[in-house]
Amino acid sequence: ITLVLSITLILAKNVNPHRDFFAKDSSWALFPVLIFIAVLMGGVVKQDSNEYITEINRVYAFALLSLMVGYILFLLRHDKDTLEISNEIDIEESANFNWLRVTLLLIVGFIFVVKGADYTILSASNIAKSFGVSEWFVGVILVALGTSTPELIVSIVAAIKGKADMAIGNIIGSNMANISIALGLAAFVKPIRLDIAPYFFDISIMVIATLMLVFITANKMYNKPAGISLLALLLIFFEHTIKEIV
Repeated sequence: ITLVLSITLILAKNVNPHRDFFAKDSSWALFPVLIFIAVLMGGVVKQDSNEYITEINRVYAFALLSLMVGYILFLLRHDKDTLEISNEIDIEESANFNWLRVTLLLIVGFIFVVKGADYTILSASNIAKSFGVSEWFVGVILVALGTSTPELIVSIVAAIKGKADMAIGNIIGSNMANISIALGLAAFVKPIRLDIAPYFFDISIMVIATLMLVFITANKMYNKPAGISLLALLLIFFEHTIKEIV
């Protein structure tokens, strides 16, 4: 949110989504954050002056995955209502659509993503050990920025080409998926235990960023000041993270 949406709003000349439901759409991004907070509060397995260890078990993982299913159903229901309006445009565009080519590209892309994920985790772990920093730091700085770059490029290009719906939808959808699918699937395969005491500030930034997303979409504030505000929040996060290791 703070990187992709901010840069998109700052660089794109005109971000004016045609859809009016982004306020409702973005409010869905609050739910995985609320579930995550519920996990932190209710999944505590150890608490003392130095540690606050919580577990994301399969029950919470199922709740996160169910939330993503509900979000997809919400999108499909809305698209049914708007399908007739865009039917003629869709027919014209689908005439030039090559299903075989797109399917092959999706398969190849999926293979590269899986292999790339293995190399990313291994490399990030080695970097953390080499520089004597935590894997958390490498994750939020290098891995997060690296994985956000394709999303950033897609959103900027979409906004510049007048596909603002795609740009905003990409941002909202990816943030839903990051928590509900990525965290949900990982915890469903194997419950995750972590000490969240050092990361209360980071979690607070995540909540603030999500609230800002809802506020921006609800008030249709797709402008440079909104982008600058999000970018400022990101810089505050980076400053705090870097100070922690210096």
